Amino acid sequence: MSHNEREYTVDHQLSDRDENIHSAWNNSLDPVLSVESGDVVRFECRDAVDGQIDIETTVEDVPDVSFDPVHPLTGPMAVEGAEPGDVLEVELLDCQHKG
Repeated sequence: MSHNEREYTVDHQLSDRDENIHSAWNNSLDPVLSVESGDVVRFECRDAVDGQIDIETTVEDVPDVSFDPVHPLTGPMAVEGAEPGDVLEVELLDCQHKG
């Protein structure tokens, strides 16, 4: 294991299924997952245009990309015991892409 690699156990996985996706920063949305401080969560995220551009897309297709809504977000997630105004430290352990 290199000095940049760490071993960790994923405690929760949050998929990019439609029921876990929204497109608004809105604190009135109910959390789709609640976790304890220190838990490791693996998020599946969608690209900014929600899969409208892929390997088959041509330059002629780009004008047809819809930006309404734009930037699908996975979540929201709640941290047990966190209160409004608390500062949360988030550590990115790994980043992978598909596609």
